[in-house]
Amino acid sequence: MPQTTYSISNQQRGVGVLELLLVLALVAVLSTFAVIGISRSRTSIRLQNSTRIFAGHAEKARLDAIRRHSATSIDITGPNTYDVFMDFEGKGIPATRRFTLDNGIVFTDANNSPLTVDGAGEVSSPNGNAVPWADFDFRGRTTECTMLFRLRNSNSENSTLQVMGSGDITVNTAVSTPATIPYSTVNQTNDVATTAIVKGAKLPLNLSPCGTSSGSSGSPVVVGSGSSGCEIQPSVGLVTIRRNGGSTATVNIIVNSAGTITATPSSNLAVTPATRSVTSSSGGTFAFTISSINKSRGVFAVSFSSPCSSTSIQVKVNN
Repeated sequence: MPQTTYSISNQQRGVGVLELLLVLALVAVLSTFAVIGISRSRTSIRLQNSTRIFAGHAEKARLDAIRRHSATSIDITGPNTYDVFMDFEGKGIPATRRFTLDNGIVFTDANNSPLTVDGAGEVSSPNGNAVPWADFDFRGRTTECTMLFRLRNSNSENSTLQVMGSGDITVNTAVSTPATIPYSTVNQTNDVATTAIVKGAKLPLNLSPCGTSSGSSGSPVVVGSGSSGCEIQPSVGLVTIRRNGGSTATVNIIVNSAGTITATPSSNLAVTPATRSVTSSSGGTFAFTISSINKSRGVFAVSFSSPCSSTSIQVKVNN
């Protein structure tokens, strides 16, 4: 039988080396973009995961404060760590536990700079911004009007958790301006009972947690004027200091008679000196230095008394 022969045309040749290299290069480029996309997605997921876990701890701390009718707290302890103080076991015994954010997630300040730890172990902002914190009281409220906890990942994506003064906790829906609430105007003469006698010419102290770090003096209520008509009043009604001796504040106490001025601070505060003797019958102005003696935060009172009168100021202690 005759032998059959076959011929292969140019169109039926196999894949050449050049074509193979082009395909491999295209696959490599597409794979690179896929890997980068997956990596960025995972980083974004870690940011949202850390924020949600942090929000969960904050909500649990708030509910525990209400349940036990006691205080709980959240403290940032490092660029990516925070402490929660609450009853974790449900046995009525609060404890502090430290938690770490996911890999690549850090706490930042208002300028988007990561928080740092100084030589004393205190967390601080490289730009001098306040470090956020949250202390919940037995009503589940905080002493601050609002606190913003900012988190950032390696993609420079940001997430924000807000703790309001009411205790409400929200994620990525921060409210910076409180709603306007109408109120009725009070006439200082007709709407005030004549039996309510408050001495002092300065404006009453605004104890709103949204207030500033300093305020006007509260109108001191005279406990007993006596025949001498002595009075005592502070130069300011609200001062702000840092916790655990981080800063001090000086308050001038004004009296108009002789006697001894005695300072009675909250257990979280110290006043120097504790007493001052007033020898002049016309009184005078005397300075007292106030400091925090522990890590407690909030608004505390210091009372000042003379033989026939007393007054007090509010001391706001923060980070």
